[in-house]
Amino acid sequence: VMIAEDRARLTKPVNPNPTENDHIADLIWDLRNEAETDMFPESGPRAHLVKLGMAAVPQLIDAIKDPSFGRGVRHPSTGPPRIYKEDWIDRVGDTATGILQEISHNTIRPTTQDRKRTEKEARKWFQSVSEKGEEAILLEGLRNTKYDPGEQAKQLAKKYPNDAFPAIVEAYGKSDYDYNRSSILAALATLPDKTTHDFLARVIATDKNLAPRFAAARVLARNHPDEAIKAMESEWRRSHLTWENSFSSDYVTFLLESERPDAVTKIRQDFRKHPVEDRFNAISYLAREPERSWNESFPGEPGKGVDAAAKAKFSAEVEMLLGEELSDLDRWHGSEGAFGQTMYDPAISDLAVIALSAWFPKSYTYGFQKGASAREFQRLTAFNIYRRRHGLKAIAIRRPAPIKGKPTREMSALVERIAEGDNSAVRAARAKGLMALPYLIPALESTLDEVRHQRLMAVAQPISCTVRSVEMDGAMQESEAKLGHSLKKFEGKVLTTDVYFEIIQIVAQGIDRGKTRNAKVAVERDPDNPGLVVTIDYNTSGEAGLLVTRGGQEIRGGSGFLASDIGPQEEYLASGVHRCLASPPGLPFEIAVGLSRRS
Repeated sequence: VMIAEDRARLTKPVNPNPTENDHIADLIWDLRNEAETDMFPESGPRAHLVKLGMAAVPQLIDAIKDPSFGRGVRHPSTGPPRIYKEDWIDRVGDTATGILQEISHNTIRPTTQDRKRTEKEARKWFQSVSEKGEEAILLEGLRNTKYDPGEQAKQLAKKYPNDAFPAIVEAYGKSDYDYNRSSILAALATLPDKTTHDFLARVIATDKNLAPRFAAARVLARNHPDEAIKAMESEWRRSHLTWENSFSSDYVTFLLESERPDAVTKIRQDFRKHPVEDRFNAISYLAREPERSWNESFPGEPGKGVDAAAKAKFSAEVEMLLGEELSDLDRWHGSEGAFGQTMYDPAISDLAVIALSAWFPKSYTYGFQKGASAREFQRLTAFNIYRRRHGLKAIAIRRPAPIKGKPTREMSALVERIAEGDNSAVRAARAKGLMALPYLIPALESTLDEVRHQRLMAVAQPISCTVRSVEMDGAMQESEAKLGHSLKKFEGKVLTTDVYFEIIQIVAQGIDRGKTRNAKVAVERDPDNPGLVVTIDYNTSGEAGLLVTRGGQEIRGGSGFLASDIGPQEEYLASGVHRCLASPPGLPFEIAVGLSRRS
């Protein structure tokens, strides 16, 4: 139908002298080619209609009830795209409503599945604007705190600055919602400093909630950066002491944007006391922003007005922060750090290496590494560079030597006998353990015969799940140390689901009997080296979660276990463990489980 309508329109005579209304009608017709979800396009019919503003409103209101399909398709946030359902295909009326919402500064709001009601509200709004004028309607919208009045405040300050300040102060005082008060305060950025300074300073000093204080500081920073930075330094220092710390990562971003050396110094103080999420966001910001771009708090070009000595000191402080975080091995479970490549569950130290290479490319290098041992080698290399640059002695690095097999007549014959079904050759390969794997994997990759491939896989797959080493990290009490060292008996054994839970139980007993409150048990197969590494970490800062990844994809996730109550979730975890241990040799996986003692 749409194709036929497009063809018919092409045959329509062209009006040589179109009026503004004709132009608006053509733009509304072209809305069928735009997606309603594309809220702020810079060009195209939607952008032109928004620019025309009030002149386009009457015809846009008429278009609200237009059920014609557009070519924009919306997708659900989760699951596969459901493009076959009508509700997921944009209609011209939906897009027209979105444009009216933008022109009316959020006064017109779409009513779900009720276009007649939306049209009625739009006509009521347009009549009010025609009778009272735009300023009066903006003032009314600002006083209506049912919805976010920030857009009304912004437009009022921009178009009617002489009347905006008292109305904004009044709306701020009446609003009960943190978000609304914050968006109202943001509108003050366009008003004169002499009008707003005292009020913003009072908000920072007296508002009981973090979000409005932060919003006020961002506006204040445009003309009084020192005052704003001092306020945010105070917020950052105490943010980890209160449950209301959801904005602490914003504080650190704000302080870094300032390019003030002393601000970074304040960040470094007690940095590790802050939640892992805040540390992760702070270092992520540095990894993405080696040079600050324009932002609303500190406008201007990066480094403009900052003397070379101050800029060098700022960079030195950033390097100190990142260098210190090279030893921060905490992970934000469930996160993905994407910097050209995706790292699942990255440690903060991984991000610190990336950030150092971005800020100081002549000294530090970063190359995306899938394997844990390769990432660890890269971290320690960066750590030594940092130490040398600061006059410290480098530490010794022991990179695990991969088990490699040189082609030999004996091993080639052994692999051939396994492929032919010789049981004695199978027993010999199993006795060699991980030393046989470098010979079996190339044979697996080159064998096309299905039967031979199955025979080789039956030998190689269990060997690839042999525990290469058991390692203990973190501070351990004596009782945990004894139990931890008892896990060394699993080195050289093939890990099965039952053996895995035996390890979990041993660590859980250590937590229940000892003084340590939390621990994490991780099993990882690294593509750089065959076999498994089991790590018991007694240095977790809180309850670690449950995360099982296979080939970089999460297959299990959730909260950790109470050490005394593993049973209820054992089946859920066991199925994920089994899938990992049944993986083909060479496919990386990680099983990480947090254990904690009941409070």
